[in-house]
Amino acid sequence: MEFHFAFGNHDKGYYSPELRGFTGSELIAELEKNNVKVLQDENVLIGKDFYIIGRKDMSELQRGSSRAEMKALLKGLDKNKMTIVLDHQPNDYDNQTAAEVDLVLSGHTHGGQLFPLNKVGEWIGANDLTYGFEQRRKSRFIVTSEKQAD
Repeated sequence: MEFHFAFGNHDKGYYSPELRGFTGSELIAELEKNNVKVLQDENVLIGKDFYIIGRKDMSELQRGSSRAEMKALLKGLDKNKMTIVLDHQPNDYDNQTAAEVDLVLSGHTHGGQLFPLNKVGEWIGANDLTYGFEQRRKSRFIVTSEKQAD
């Protein structure tokens, strides 16, 4: 069985390898040793049922990398199959809705953690959603948290 991974901002975006203690290439090598495929603006068909699309993290733009447009990542895919997008930061909802993806899974915000800071990202436009579920037309969005279950 193969697992799939999309980078977040701590993995190779905002921070230098000196602060992290590893490079993006070293992380990829370790993940691949453990049967994990890293998706960087790529898609993979799972069985015959659905696609997983892994996005480059937005933080990579600040380090000079580019990031594919959502519609380009869907080009040529069978529209009858479900599309699940792994996008660490929840801040591309307009483009993902326009591209008619089925589901976007994100994290990054840590569920907000503290009121009113939990809503600041939404208020200033840094995040489309801080925590929970939202639906825009056909597209569904889920932002997880790192909160521990009771």
